[in-house]
Amino acid sequence: MLPLPARFVFILVAAIPLAALAENFVTAKGQTVDMPEISALTCEQIEGTLAKIDSTRYRENAPVPHDRADDPLHVYEENLARALFKVCVVDPRSVVDVGEPLVQQVGTQ
Repeated sequence: MLPLPARFVFILVAAIPLAALAENFVTAKGQTVDMPEISALTCEQIEGTLAKIDSTRYRENAPVPHDRADDPLHVYEENLARALFKVCVVDPRSVVDVGEPLVQQVGTQ
């Protein structure tokens, strides 16, 4: 039997990928955020989704969330911002690959 701290870490690690795949995310403060598939969004929808995420104030004014439970939302928010910049600003005809680091994507221009 695993000690209590090890069981907690295992559960937390196992839960993060599942939460990242969910279409709705509940922040540590209890606010629900819709997390639609990024590749299916228009530029206007990306901007709207970013605004909704920002309105939850889940990070307050910090660059990263204070609660690690919000990490999947933070990753999703960063991918949205990357898509907005890459697809809607830099090259509106391109398609974003959210799995590829931003430096590599921008460097291929």
